[in-house]
Amino acid sequence: MVGWTTHLNEGVGSTMSHRTLFSYLKPESVRVHPEATVRPWATCEVIGDALSFASALGYVQRSQIYKRGYAFRRGPLIIQMFQQEQVDPKTSLPIPAHTDTLWEVEVKTATQVNTSAPASSGHVQVSTVRAAIDAVLEVQLIMKGLLDLRRQDL
Repeated sequence: MVGWTTHLNEGVGSTMSHRTLFSYLKPESVRVHPEATVRPWATCEVIGDALSFASALGYVQRSQIYKRGYAFRRGPLIIQMFQQEQVDPKTSLPIPAHTDTLWEVEVKTATQVNTSAPASSGHVQVSTVRAAIDAVLEVQLIMKGLLDLRRQDL
């Protein structure tokens, strides 16, 4: 499926049989939202063999990484600060990140913002997305000087 980014998330303390499948579409145009990446997304709880489930949907596993770090909430946002760790091909365990590995920060809404709900004038969707962007920009302002939180389309 072209244009989709997908990953499986295994929560702390969870078993391998319970995962969350995240699916992200392409970001909306930078002309529409120049200050933040806005992209449609969906989640699905998967119990059982999550990789087979994703494969049945047409996804192909291209890589495997671990994200080690911190996640916390600030109002309607989830803020994740993490380092990516590669996977040892022999043991399938994470290889600890090098001390020079950069920390990454991902700030996103904790729940989906429905931009396709019918509204009489369309102002509901625009103001909801605008409020989410403003909340993200507030986190960026708080962390200014500590982190580089520029827009990055992956």
